[in-house]
Amino acid sequence: MIDFLRRNFLWILFAVIFCALPFVLNPPRETPETFRKNVENSGFTLPEREQEIVRVWLVGDTHITEVSESVEETTGASCWATQLAASFNQNAYFLNVSQMGESSYSFLSTYGYDSIRTKLQKGDLVLIQFGNRDASSNNPETGKILHTDPLADPAEANESGILDDGTISFRAILRKAYLEPIREAGATPIILSPIVLPNSLNIPDRTSRLADYRDAMKAVAEEDGVLFYDLFEESYLQFKQIYDLEGEKGVLSLYAHAPDDPETPQVIRLSSRGAKLIAADVQTRLLQDYPELQDYLKEAASDPELQSGFDPNPS
Repeated sequence: MIDFLRRNFLWILFAVIFCALPFVLNPPRETPETFRKNVENSGFTLPEREQEIVRVWLVGDTHITEVSESVEETTGASCWATQLAASFNQNAYFLNVSQMGESSYSFLSTYGYDSIRTKLQKGDLVLIQFGNRDASSNNPETGKILHTDPLADPAEANESGILDDGTISFRAILRKAYLEPIREAGATPIILSPIVLPNSLNIPDRTSRLADYRDAMKAVAEEDGVLFYDLFEESYLQFKQIYDLEGEKGVLSLYAHAPDDPETPQVIRLSSRGAKLIAADVQTRLLQDYPELQDYLKEAASDPELQSGFDPNPS
């Protein structure tokens, strides 16, 4: 092997230079998308936060996870976090490290959690939305632990958020794994409750199991003195209003559909219309709490998907 390398050293060197030359002459341009992807690399060093730059992290499960182009094309799915980021200019970095299919507990073993623990800077905002997968049952085939208990007393949990009987306290996980390390980094956490799901009649349902997770998030936010955006109640009010105006078809227009079947909803994903409504609500709340973010907004443009004759802020 050594003899081979010696005999062909010049050819190998030429090949390396030839492959690297395009990147040296024309290095890839940094974009918000590649910026976010680089955050996933533990060896990447974020630029120091400057006064004219705002950084917003997005942490959570499916409803806040970015949608690939192929999924968007086949199901009409969208993401409210993507829609929110699109309304801000290039000086606002939205770092979405959320991952589909993860609960607040299973997310702890992902690159996204590693990123927020090691890359946060003082002054960053961190939007946290869980609940959907926390309410799911554990999958014995994969061995992944998803389920957390929104009613379990966090005072009885250990440092890992687990009670003596093995129950995982949703409130303890929120506090110990998210709020405490985020605050220690000098960043500001904001808790957002899950988005309402329709029942079997495709009517928005505020009595679902997600209500317990909303209540748990609200309780933690109040006890720990952090902002809480009740997207569960807000989405119910908005989506119910659409149901009253447009019926079942209107509700179905808020969620993604099964591939090649617009009549079968995939309620774990929002449509473009649903995502824009949620994004508009989050934006309104952020601007109320952080008026300085107004300077980072793009010029507002009318959106036909939001012009449907109903009040976007019914509460």
